[in-house]
Amino acid sequence: MPRKFRVRSPTFFGSESVAPLRRYLSPHRVIGLGIITLTLAFVLMVLMGVHAPYWLILVAGAFEGFGNGACFNELQVKVQQDAERQDVPAATSFSYLIRMLSQTFTAAIYGIIMNAALRAGVVHSGGCITMAMLNKLSDAASVGSLPQHLLPAMRIILHHGLHNIMIVALVLMLVSLVINVFAEHRERHQAAIHI
Repeated sequence: MPRKFRVRSPTFFGSESVAPLRRYLSPHRVIGLGIITLTLAFVLMVLMGVHAPYWLILVAGAFEGFGNGACFNELQVKVQQDAERQDVPAATSFSYLIRMLSQTFTAAIYGIIMNAALRAGVVHSGGCITMAMLNKLSDAASVGSLPQHLLPAMRIILHHGLHNIMIVALVLMLVSLVINVFAEHRERHQAAIHI
């Protein structure tokens, strides 16, 4: 009987890498590794132009998936390890709630950034491009109904919105890296005091 080939996502690999990495690295270093791979993904996305090759987008996506898997898994384990035994269920559910709320809040901010860029592009086009046309641009079924001569300009407007989101995401990753380094330094200092 032939073996089935199963595709594993980068997020799965990032999540599964946490246990082996914990044998050699501290929790903060594992989180730092995840943040660095996420930062690399967003650096690639910021540097990409409208005509970036598809394989480069896949590479950036792989970095992002690995970083998300590693960070989410390690942060969940760290919350459970840091909590008192009787508080583990509450700490786990609260951590998950905060993660979901932060994702929702960030998605809303990214939506505002995208809409602001699309609106600016529509205004700059002088009425040639409408928001309805930009909405059709992301739908493969309806993109054929758009004026072909306006497609390059519309793609530039859409790319500008995505580019702005990637810049904000990159800044957030750099801030989180600084916070992670600070937290590791503080934890080491507190451990040295208790010895």
